[in-house]
Amino acid sequence: ANFDLKYDQRDHKFKVFEMNVRLGRSNFWASLNGVNWMEYLISDYDGTLGEKPVVFANADQSKWQVWMAISPRLFKKYARNNAATDVALKLLADGKYGYTYKYAADWNYQRFMNYWRANRNFAKYYAKYFKA
Repeated sequence: ANFDLKYDQRDHKFKVFEMNVRLGRSNFWASLNGVNWMEYLISDYDGTLGEKPVVFANADQSKWQVWMAISPRLFKKYARNNAATDVALKLLADGKYGYTYKYAADWNYQRFMNYWRANRNFAKYYAKYFKA
């Protein structure tokens, strides 16, 4: 589940203000890099989770992939210049990336049009609100 917290300055406590019982869109990044969230949920339910090692990240760099919510072209134009960006650019160049909403089994004309429209809007708003 995903949940959002907000700090309440009136009583100096954190409050849960949104909770989704589904896996969020950003969990695709973890799945893309070898984490099977449903396996963890089932193992937690059946009591075998404690027997499994904790996975913090994919240690095998040859299996790394970058999750994209924007086009690689936009990423290259607007990403900050730092070590993480260098890693992401290398992964992009090697074709090691994925999109949340570009699932081959679900790809059709309507999905393509939604994808095209979203990318057009991303480009428009990035140009308006971010510096290249």
